[in-house]
Amino acid sequence: MSGPALAARIWACFVGPEIDNPLSYEVDNPMVFAASALSGSGMPGCELTSCAFRSPVTGALCFNIVENSVGMRLVSLGYAALIVIGRFRRPTIVTVGTDGVSYNTSESFIGFTVSQVEKFLGTGSMTTAMSIGVAGEQKVPYSIVVCEGASLGRGGLGAVFGFKNVKSISIAGQSSLEPKDDVGSDADKDEAFSRLYKACDGSVHCREMKAKGSSYLIGAASRYGWAPVDNFRYRTDPRLFHLGGDEVARRYGNGHSGCMNCPIMCRHWSSEGYAIPDYASLLMLGSNVGCFDMDSIMERHALCLDLGLDPVSMGNVLGWSKQAQEECIMDILGADFDFKDNSKVLPVIEMVAKRIGVGEPLSFGTLALGKAFG
Repeated sequence: MSGPALAARIWACFVGPEIDNPLSYEVDNPMVFAASALSGSGMPGCELTSCAFRSPVTGALCFNIVENSVGMRLVSLGYAALIVIGRFRRPTIVTVGTDGVSYNTSESFIGFTVSQVEKFLGTGSMTTAMSIGVAGEQKVPYSIVVCEGASLGRGGLGAVFGFKNVKSISIAGQSSLEPKDDVGSDADKDEAFSRLYKACDGSVHCREMKAKGSSYLIGAASRYGWAPVDNFRYRTDPRLFHLGGDEVARRYGNGHSGCMNCPIMCRHWSSEGYAIPDYASLLMLGSNVGCFDMDSIMERHALCLDLGLDPVSMGNVLGWSKQAQEECIMDILGADFDFKDNSKVLPVIEMVAKRIGVGEPLSFGTLALGKAFG
């Protein structure tokens, strides 16, 4: 329903018979963003966007389904999908709007963080943007595209933007749609929605997710032993309580949002307006490196998104580095490096995004690091 088959089919049509030719990826490798088949119907959980792409760095073919308004806005402009082919010679911001497509090309965009791009574009209720930070410009394998405060999915889409010199794609569409005429009568839809909401209200999982966000899953991770602790060497720890849903809700409030019309509303925000990381980011940037302080983890998460780095992959690299240092396999961070101290960790994250200093080898990811250091 949310468009992955459409995105995959369009991607294959544009790639053609050269699907396994890596030489085509930099210039001709398409990026496809497809709307849900039910976008505009009002059906909860169906205002999603699917993207299909292939990383020119890893060769991985990825299909992601993400929660943002890009697909809905494309449909409001009369499009079912957006296909990006070719390559710009200079960094470019692409705007898709009611008057067609426009391009803003300038070297001054080099080094812009995601927040700086969004400030330049004036994103808000009528405009959204898919943007990269410096990590995408530097083709970090686990660089991401950020939209509406969240990643467009893992797999290195930021590097594809970087190869194509696309700094951002802005969609200046309507913020709402009239429901489609071909999805049944109002009475039928009202009954269907009522049944769905009732089922969600009766689900412990849905109630907990709405009240506490996905961080409530950390309690289960601690109880049943599937949390990453100390680079996955341990799978539970009593200190995980500090990252769990009860403690997060107590400390940061229960402000939340979600996909259009969705009754669960699983994306949570602090009372100051900061995004609460999802449970995977909390674990990987926190317990995986021995840090159980929420404020520190949120600061790391925010920096990763602003630089265009996948927080989960960054946490994986930091966990690998911690164990490699302890086992005397690699010592590029220094013997006194404290993975709980953000005055140490944040500069490393920035160096990874920029591929400079100690961040350069870490920017290749754990697979490459494992091969290089045995």
